[in-house]
Amino acid sequence: MCSEQLWAEVEDPLRRCARIHHAVLERNSIASIANNILASAPPKFTAIGLSLGGIVAIHLAMLAPHRITGIALLSTNARAPRPNQLRAWCESATRLDHGGSAVCEQQRLLEVLTSERSRTADPTLSARVLAMAEHIGTEGLRTQLAAQASRIDYRVALREVTCPSLVLAGEDDALCGVPAMREIAAHLPDSKFETIPGSGHLTPMERPTEVGRVLTRWIAEVANPMPPDSTGTMTSNLLSYSAS
Repeated sequence: MCSEQLWAEVEDPLRRCARIHHAVLERNSIASIANNILASAPPKFTAIGLSLGGIVAIHLAMLAPHRITGIALLSTNARAPRPNQLRAWCESATRLDHGGSAVCEQQRLLEVLTSERSRTADPTLSARVLAMAEHIGTEGLRTQLAAQASRIDYRVALREVTCPSLVLAGEDDALCGVPAMREIAAHLPDSKFETIPGSGHLTPMERPTEVGRVLTRWIAEVANPMPPDSTGTMTSNLLSYSAS
């Protein structure tokens, strides 16, 4: 239930080294989302994804390793859904069937989506998170729930990902905790792991300065620069996934 606003505060520093393309997660399975992205993405690109978007980034690296120059995985999960997760998503879909809304579903998750420290430091944070859910809407949420349910266990596949990878965890993430993120990094052959202090699940909104700094530094290290564009600026491709 996140929109492009998830990345709004980290885009300025990233634009100094990358062209940014936002992918819309509008298919009902991770595989179909990845194939749809590949159909319109640049020939080579770096994939940055948070949560569901991170799972899509992993799938992209499996499907088209020759096109992916790097993956950055933020607050995500490489394991198959647990039974209690599948039940929760079914219950959410049922509430939608009975007149519920994406905003109401996001409201139920607020305390696990962001850290208490972040909400205290930024009184506008919760309202901005709810605004993203309103933008996604009921049908968008239905599609994302179906995509989440299609998740598989990617841990063995991670060992075959040869491109550079960044694994970025929120210190206080209640959904994809530091141990789970360290597990992902341990399975990736060429990985860098970092923790964002004081952040919950939505790191680009909670700690945009720190996340922007880490991503920009990592992209500069791993991305192959492209020829200067018409303004003379060096750019590289970046595809970001705006989804939780």
